[in-house]
Amino acid sequence: MPMPPSRRDRTIAYALVAAQAGLIAGVLLMPERHDWPLPGAARIAVWIVFGAAGALGLWAAKWLGRGLTALPLPNGRTDLVVRGPYRWVRHPIYTAVMAGTAGVVGSTRSWPAAAVGAGLVVLFGFKARWEERHLAVAFPGYTDYGRRTGRFVPGVGRLPGSSGSSAA
Repeated sequence: MPMPPSRRDRTIAYALVAAQAGLIAGVLLMPERHDWPLPGAARIAVWIVFGAAGALGLWAAKWLGRGLTALPLPNGRTDLVVRGPYRWVRHPIYTAVMAGTAGVVGSTRSWPAAAVGAGLVVLFGFKARWEERHLAVAFPGYTDYGRRTGRFVPGVGRLPGSSGSSAA
C-alpha cells in the first residue's frame, strides 16, 4: 500500500474541493436571466441532460463503493475500478457534475452562470490531472488504464503512450 498523502497534498486536495464547491454553488445560486431563448424542446433536453447526469453520478459512485471520497486522493479502500462507467471514462463523476452544471446553465439561461460553469470545467481538467498523478502511484495499472480510457468523454483525453489504441 502506498504511503498516505503528504500534508501539502491534502491541503491542495481540500483547496480543489473547496474551489469546486464554490463554483457549483455559484452556478446554482445564479438567478435566471433569460439571456438566450429556450424553446420547449430545449427545455426538455435540459431536463434530460440533468437527469442523465444524476444517474451517471450515482452509477459511478456505486461502482467506486468504499473508494468514494470527496478528496481527489485515493483512500486505499479499494482496488482500481475499471468496470461500470469507469470502463469508458476515468472520471465519470466529474463528467456527471459538468453535465449537470450544463443543465443548470441551460435552465437559467445566464451568461454569468455559463462563465462560472466554464470555470468549473477548467478546474476539473486541472483537478483530474492532479488526481491522476496520485492514482498512478497508488495503482500500478493506472497508466495503462489511462492510455485506453478517455478522461471525461469516451475515447477523448487518453494518457499518452503506446498501450491500447493510439488516437481517438
